Amino acid sequence: MTNYYMMKVSREGVQLYGGRQEDNGSYTVFKDRNLKTVEEFCDIDVPDSDKENSVIGIIFSASYPESEKQTIMGKLSQHSYKHLKEYDLNSSLCVTYKNFPYALILSADGNDLYVGYYDTDKKKAIATTTINEAGKDPRVEKLAECIWKKLLEESSYLNKKADFEAVKAEAKAFLQSNKSELDGTIYLEGETHDFFIKRKDAEIDNLLDYGSSSVLSHLSNFVNKNHVKREETILLLSDGVSGNQYFHDVFNGFTPEMAEMDEKCLYDILTVMVNDLANIKVDSRIAPIPLANIREKRGENSIFFDIKFPKDASAIEVYRDDEKIRTITDSQFTDADLQTDHTYRYGFVAVYKNEYGDELRSEKTTKDISTSKLQLPTPVSLNIKQTEKEATITWKKPERGIVRIYHSPKPFELHRNDIIEDVNAFDYPVLSSLETNYIVQKNFCGERYFIPVTIVENVGIVGEQQGITSMITPKGVRIDSTDIAHIKVIWLWDDVPMVRIKWAAEDGNEKWEDIANDGQSPDFELPLAAKARNFAVSISALYKTSDGKTLESEPSIQKVALSPVKVDFLEAKSEAGWFSHKNEFSVTLQADGEPPCDLCVLLEEGAMPLNLTNFKSHCTIAHTDLADGTAKKLTFTYQRMQKKLPLYFRIIAADRSLPLKVVPETQKIK
Repeated sequence: MTNYYMMKVSREGVQLYGGRQEDNGSYTVFKDRNLKTVEEFCDIDVPDSDKENSVIGIIFSASYPESEKQTIMGKLSQHSYKHLKEYDLNSSLCVTYKNFPYALILSADGNDLYVGYYDTDKKKAIATTTINEAGKDPRVEKLAECIWKKLLEESSYLNKKADFEAVKAEAKAFLQSNKSELDGTIYLEGETHDFFIKRKDAEIDNLLDYGSSSVLSHLSNFVNKNHVKREETILLLSDGVSGNQYFHDVFNGFTPEMAEMDEKCLYDILTVMVNDLANIKVDSRIAPIPLANIREKRGENSIFFDIKFPKDASAIEVYRDDEKIRTITDSQFTDADLQTDHTYRYGFVAVYKNEYGDELRSEKTTKDISTSKLQLPTPVSLNIKQTEKEATITWKKPERGIVRIYHSPKPFELHRNDIIEDVNAFDYPVLSSLETNYIVQKNFCGERYFIPVTIVENVGIVGEQQGITSMITPKGVRIDSTDIAHIKVIWLWDDVPMVRIKWAAEDGNEKWEDIANDGQSPDFELPLAAKARNFAVSISALYKTSDGKTLESEPSIQKVALSPVKVDFLEAKSEAGWFSHKNEFSVTLQADGEPPCDLCVLLEEGAMPLNLTNFKSHCTIAHTDLADGTAKKLTFTYQRMQKKLPLYFRIIAADRSLPLKVVPETQKIK
């Protein structure tokens, strides 16, 4: 015996209607049950033989796109409901109201309002639109809030997030009853709760103005844009808005004629549909597609199919692991984006159309097919060229896949041709290069290792790692002293792991100390002799390589005078003769120790040089020239501008921050 059903599918649930055959052979409709989802219908325990003898007509609400419709039809087919037919409710409404040339049909599913402008003779939509957030009755929310407050007065522990939907359903039922007050009971959180509410308490009657000004403005824009002929159009309130006083009042008068799809109208339409289903002949089982008709070519991430269609088949439904993935009408297709070296179970169902245009389906043919193993390319090699300041890394593009260059301060525990199964789990930084080269600035202290990984489908093959070594001179070096007995050298660690400090006092003996970066303050107190007058100190970075070698950077050198060195300015004179050395002058100096820096000779005519900030040195004397303590005469040239004025000589330290005593500091000649 064949069973006929009509199923109305919306976001709010599924309404199932059955077909009952009368004595005259025709069918009438009765309401069977309400379900939450199509899956709930599929889970009803029904023998497969009954499913195969069932014919189901399906009406989708306007909110369903074609892709979702196909998914639902596929689920029903997977559960052995093979005889399915989709109906359009709005097209049937056009038949009911065919006395009007056009129909403006409004329906709601969820929060949105769906609008369709139909040619009733052709039973086809001329234009459609969706008005967001206009498909809900605002009175429901406001009345539900009022009921909720009443409930909290007696049960303050109620959870609004969990319970409010049930309260909204109660409010909606109250509005549909058109009663002025409700003495109700609601079941929440395992208990019954009593409440009493009056319609006027919710102050919902003034919400009509909101609907008129908001929804009607959008609807008017749609009508004007599509040149709707209002005088020839009937406005029909369909699913979700029919039988609702709010929507009736909002849209009343928008067109000369308005009607609502009441329960009688719906049952009349469903009756026509179920009698149409009765014309579908439920044939016996259709043989499956022979396996010989199915040929495939396997790839790493795809499978190419070439299927010979059975005679008279209009399409073939293709399933992968029991999920419908497509319907084909051509014999060849490729299933892509698959996992490598993975087995899938494919199913194939032939689709036929009988003389009534209804679809019939064969039994499913299944076949287990595996993708190929991943073929990784030859790993990439790195080439590194280095200068003192930078290193250039280059590599070639792989034959397939992409290359990432990972880097680390320590050697990678990987070797050439090693496989990384999931590169997303390889947690190392990557060079940000879009080309096949990258320049590494050698502004770090130590080693950096770089390893190329060629990636195909998230799997990586490792190339040979290469290392770059860089040594930098410690920065921020300075001498800090509170007195002669406590002198510290201070520096910045940055990423320097160890420093070597060398120092030499006046006796010339050099000493050193190696200090590791242990997170403490970077300073070291120099153990100098109590009578030391000056000293030199150098600080360099140390690094122990992965193969055990110790590298040392260029040093930063500081020279310090603990007490001022005395320089005797013995003489300043002109070296001009009768016929030679016309513009030549000399100064004679003698120091009691090596000065801490070079000395500058300043000249000025008519007055002593006083500008010691932006001065010009006419002669610079190296501090090493005075180191042996003997008198030194140094000559230089200078062209006098005013010979009648005296010429002043002044000796100062090139570094004004260092202690130096010149006696006398100035001399002059005529």
